[in-house]
Amino acid sequence: MSFKKALLFLLCAIALLAASVALYSVRWIAIVSLIGIGVGTLISPVLEMLKRRLKIPKPVSAVLMFFLITGAVAQIIYLVFNIGQTQLAPVVQQLPTLLQKLQFKTQVLLTDYPWFQGNFESLKIGERSIEALSGFMGGIQLGATALGGFFFVLTLALYLATSPQRYLSGFLSLFPAYARPKWEQVFRSAGRHLRKWFFSQLLAMSIVGAATAFGMWLIGVNSWHIIGLLTAALDIVPYFGPLVAGTSACLLALASQPDKIPLLIGIFFLAQQLESNVVIPLIMKGRLELPPIHLMVLMLVLASWFGVLGILVASPLLTVLRTIYLQTYLPRMNQAVEPAPSSAKSTRHKREKAWRAAG
Repeated sequence: MSFKKALLFLLCAIALLAASVALYSVRWIAIVSLIGIGVGTLISPVLEMLKRRLKIPKPVSAVLMFFLITGAVAQIIYLVFNIGQTQLAPVVQQLPTLLQKLQFKTQVLLTDYPWFQGNFESLKIGERSIEALSGFMGGIQLGATALGGFFFVLTLALYLATSPQRYLSGFLSLFPAYARPKWEQVFRSAGRHLRKWFFSQLLAMSIVGAATAFGMWLIGVNSWHIIGLLTAALDIVPYFGPLVAGTSACLLALASQPDKIPLLIGIFFLAQQLESNVVIPLIMKGRLELPPIHLMVLMLVLASWFGVLGILVASPLLTVLRTIYLQTYLPRMNQAVEPAPSSAKSTRHKREKAWRAAG
């Protein structure tokens, strides 16, 4: 490697490192902006359909969409707080007593295992659970400050959805002219895959939530409709969402119907098997697949940077990145023959070859 090439490689590495540090310092702005772009990609076809079929101008549709989405989110927040007051408050009040009773019964069952019993007593389950629950409730209150971020995301998404071609053309201007048609095709394909993922996920969430609610109603759980909605909402988070939904359902049933918990766990297990082996294969047939290992690693990385928000963004982000990878990098790597260089590169290559032969 010549000195110039080594120096160029070093400068590129330094520039990449500097860009990574700068991007990490503004990572929250970057992730919120990416969410806004993703939401805008989802909304854009809706505005286009309203313009084509109902002759409603896109700016008017954007304003209507703003009030519609804001109203829907406000209704969801109201329902969540209402559920918290009517359903979770009694559970929280009774939780110390219930946990102490659970610890006492477990100690009675473990009298034949003194070593394990001693370690179990040192855990102080009641105190630890109350501390964890207090931290969780504090996190919910802190999450209320995300309203500003929500309005920023929605505003960015609606601006993008109103004039998608304008912003896409501006971004494509960063690429060489000869590469713009190819990259435009790639980005449009990524948008289509993102929309397919979103609507497939909505369908899967609805089916799993309905199946869980029906199962809870069948075994006589009082809060079957709340558990069904909670399961559907949390199912958007792969792997961890169903676990959180099942744990929350057990807490809801713990205060009034503790005898239903084994059946409740069984219903959740059957619902997840239905999703994994029937719903997902049927819905995702012929569509872009997300490798589980890649998704889990990306979820862990983004969770370490952004918390719960990173977990929510992992699946759609991997959908877009995998589309770009499959349509740009992978075909180039699978070429059996090295592509022919351009005329300028070919002339330079011939000169270098002649210089090496003369040397």
